[in-house]
Amino acid sequence: MLGTKPDDKLYREIIRKQGFRRVESIREVKPWMNRILLWPRQRDTIDETMLAQQRAFREALDVIVKHGGWTVWVDECKYISEMLRLRTQLTYCLEQLRSINATVICGAQRPAWLPLSVLSSSSHAFLWKSVYRDDAKRLADIGGVDAKAITEELKTLGKHEFLYVHTRGTDARVLRSQVGR
Repeated sequence: MLGTKPDDKLYREIIRKQGFRRVESIREVKPWMNRILLWPRQRDTIDETMLAQQRAFREALDVIVKHGGWTVWVDECKYISEMLRLRTQLTYCLEQLRSINATVICGAQRPAWLPLSVLSSSSHAFLWKSVYRDDAKRLADIGGVDAKAITEELKTLGKHEFLYVHTRGTDARVLRSQVGR
């Protein structure tokens, strides 16, 4: 997992409950390790922090491409893509890594904030409630689905509900599910 925030309840929880190990560089990872949270510490300035994150994430993506077989969870995909200027590397991973048995999971607060390749290349999408027009436009980039129908369905979701969209195969499937509390 690529972690970006200065502090985050989710990050601390996956370390404590899911057995993730925090590292600041992919170079700290040993072959026997799994469940890695690459989470560079905050520096004295925003610029220094962003530079450290950019270097760490770029190096990690290169290692993932070199070795294959990884699943990488990109938290705050928009931030990593735009603010850290890693759109090219992220797009490469999204569009090319299936061939080396690697998976990229991208998270963002809203679909409209995701780079185009996240939705156009995805085989699975989990979508929570949204009523924004920009999100509806971006959802049209999911291959093989009726974006208008998905947008209308998203408006009706409750607090713990989500839509699961499977886009591989001849027909896309959309399922409404519920997250356990």
